[in-house]
Amino acid sequence: MAACVGLMVLWSIKTGIKPGLTFHVLGSTLLTLMFGPRLAIVALAVVLAGVTLAGAAGWQSLGINLLLMGGLPVLFSYVLYSQAYHKLPHHVFIYIFVDAFVAAGLSILLLGVVDTLLLSFAGVYSLEYLRDNYLPYFILMGWSEALLTGMAVTLMVAYRPEWLVTFSDKLYLKGK
Repeated sequence: MAACVGLMVLWSIKTGIKPGLTFHVLGSTLLTLMFGPRLAIVALAVVLAGVTLAGAAGWQSLGINLLLMGGLPVLFSYVLYSQAYHKLPHHVFIYIFVDAFVAAGLSILLLGVVDTLLLSFAGVYSLEYLRDNYLPYFILMGWSEALLTGMAVTLMVAYRPEWLVTFSDKLYLKGK
């Protein structure tokens, strides 16, 4: 529950350039590594419901917001984690750098591309406007998302590895 409350606070701090074009840290990769994909989506649904109740988002967009800000990044993060788990050596650096840092940055970039295409196809804004004025911000957001997730996972690996359901001391640290 503390992760949900913390994420609600982070989602409340957002910026935007026009109505419907807002940015905020997702935290979906962190929740995926902490709880696994199923509980991460449940936690993100709780966060989105809380933010919607607070008036920061409309009820009409609750389903698409959960799909875009919850389902898509969680699925991408878990697929990347799974591929790294099966194809790369089990090392703590790979877990932190690939599964946390890279996955978080790429998931928000993926969200930016999908969000841009969806808003363009819906006719809300032109693709040219979104490409020039909205999509570039996701590069910056990707960096901050990656940095925050990487730092949080590093701290949890060092001090509270039991908080990460996808991390195992025996697998990633023993004998290294």
